[in-house]
Amino acid sequence: MLSVRLMESLSSDRAQAGDTFSATLDQPLVVDGFVSAERGARLLGKVTSVEKAGRVKGVAQLTLELTELTTADRQKIPIHTDAFVREGPKSVGSDAAKVGVAAGIGAAIG
Repeated sequence: MLSVRLMESLSSDRAQAGDTFSATLDQPLVVDGFVSAERGARLLGKVTSVEKAGRVKGVAQLTLELTELTTADRQKIPIHTDAFVREGPKSVGSDAAKVGVAAGIGAAIG
C-alpha cells in the first residue's frame, strides 16, 4: 500500500478516463528493509474511469491508478497499482453529486 499526496485536485465533473495526474510519496517506500524511494518522490498516475452521478445511478465514482515512480537519481520506473476508487455521496432527484480528490490530501493506493 502506497500513501501518496496528489499535486492537483481531481473531480468527477471535470476528469475523463485517460487523464494523467501527479502525486508524491507521503512516506518512504521500503522493500525488503531497504528504502527504494524517499518520501516526496514523484509519481504519475492516470484516471481509469469516471462515473458521473445521475438520476438512475445516483453515485459519482472516480478510479485512479499509479503508473510511474521517479527515483532520487531521476530514474523513471513503470509501476502498476491496484485501483483506488472514491465514491461521492448518493444523489437525490436531479441534483447530481460529484466526487473529488483534493490536492494535498493523502490517498492510499496499493
